[in-house]
Amino acid sequence: MFVDASVQEWTELYEVAKVTKSLKPWQYVGDNWILALDIPGRDEPCYCIVTGEESDAIAIAIYPNRTSLAKYSEYLSNKDDTYQVKCEQNYLICYFCDRQEMLGMQLEKLRELGISFRGKNEWIQFVSIRPGYAPYMIDKGEVLFLKEFFEQFNEFVKDYSKGNMNFSIKDGNVLYRNFVGNNNYSYTQQFLEVSPDVNKIMPIHDDEVINLVKKMPATDSELELDLVYIDSTIYDEDLDRPAIGRLVVLGENLSESILGVKVVLPTQNPAKEIYDFITQKITVHGRPKVIYCKRDICYDTLADFCRKTEIKLERLSNLVLIDELVKAI
Repeated sequence: MFVDASVQEWTELYEVAKVTKSLKPWQYVGDNWILALDIPGRDEPCYCIVTGEESDAIAIAIYPNRTSLAKYSEYLSNKDDTYQVKCEQNYLICYFCDRQEMLGMQLEKLRELGISFRGKNEWIQFVSIRPGYAPYMIDKGEVLFLKEFFEQFNEFVKDYSKGNMNFSIKDGNVLYRNFVGNNNYSYTQQFLEVSPDVNKIMPIHDDEVINLVKKMPATDSELELDLVYIDSTIYDEDLDRPAIGRLVVLGENLSESILGVKVVLPTQNPAKEIYDFITQKITVHGRPKVIYCKRDICYDTLADFCRKTEIKLERLSNLVLIDELVKAI
């Protein structure tokens, strides 16, 4: 359930963000920098990237942990499947933008707070980006977190702008603002190798289903299986915010037909949805000769199942039937 922050909590966030805007951090921080800020009470630093006037937007993107930063690294390195990876991002972003770029919900919140701005790139907007969800207004927990973040970030900008840091950031390094106690901080930099996040898929053990599939007649069928995001928005009363459309799709190559499509919500276990969907289809259509899939989650979910049922499982970078269907949606 979405929990909104109080008027006071929102007001305090906007007050500290106004200070950030007045400091103009994009004049000091390069958009190729990654900053890591310690926030007292948190187990690990949060990371941020600042983009300035020469970029698409003046903004500060905040990644709450190393896992979320790894997802961003995966997005940058993936040139062929960017939309799918983009839908799995997890960060908060503060825009300094024009009024017409504001979300309707954020404008309503500003009216409630009695806050207004004037001029180009003067409006302040906060957006929550969560895996599988459409961009949305931040909730109470995110408001409180961002207030703490901007308090620390503003101190960094003041230190840097005053020349209190006696080194420059080397390419590929992350600049750390480390909390050392008694409200004191030190600055260090180090190379941070952020590899793409690897989600461990727990094998699904269902001996009853496996034994049933093993008894099914073998066919020459060649199946394609994929879990894909599509350019659509889902509004569901069980979700606290709109979701991005995501589908499990199963196709059959020899007949060039789509055997089934199923919506998977962010609150559902995608591995279980994949497993239940394809095993149900196999019990109807027979045991296929091979299953082709593109994504790790599909392969990892079915690897043990296919080994036990003697169904060939292969990865392909392109799935002809499913890719054409997704393009057409």
